Amino acid sequence: MEILKKFKQYFGNMEIDKICKKYKIKNYTINNDNSVDVNSDVDLWYEKLTSIPLNFNIVNGYFTCAENYLTSLKGCAVRVGNEFYCYNNKLTSLQYHPTVYGKFYCDNNQINTFENFYYFKEDIYFRGNPIWDIYELFNDMTLIELSRDYGFEWKGEIDLYKLDIFLKETKHEYKGDLREYFEGKEYKWKLIN
Repeated sequence: MEILKKFKQYFGNMEIDKICKKYKIKNYTINNDNSVDVNSDVDLWYEKLTSIPLNFNIVNGYFTCAENYLTSLKGCAVRVGNEFYCYNNKLTSLQYHPTVYGKFYCDNNQINTFENFYYFKEDIYFRGNPIWDIYELFNDMTLIELSRDYGFEWKGEIDLYKLDIFLKETKHEYKGDLREYFEGKEYKWKLIN
């Protein structure tokens, strides 16, 4: 049984080595769970990917998977020591969101929820996402976690009554009509009173 396990691990490692070579990933270690630690950068920029080709664990440099067709961050590094770039994809959420020690660029995706959006530093860039429509109303990163407690948004739905209460209680009252505000946006939010 132990020989079979080692045999499978050997061929699994060969496949990982092949993928790392294809994407010019260097200075890497294959962990027992087949995740990969990288002691340098990971550059998957503009590779026409629909999914991350490996399960990354720790990347000590930067990690870029920008300019692809990704709908999920599954497989991305759990921890990134420098910048993280996932802009210009088709992401709808930040599920599988890594801990990032540098700037986080996720502009121009389809992210429509603050769920899994727990990066409070000002060094996160997410313009061009539907969720930006809501963020512009309060324009304060420290309120993102608090916004979840109010429950006014959920994956493309906005409860206008709860949002109005949130804005008033955080002293960010919107002077116009919230329904008109969202109806004027490109993304078609489902609006609930």
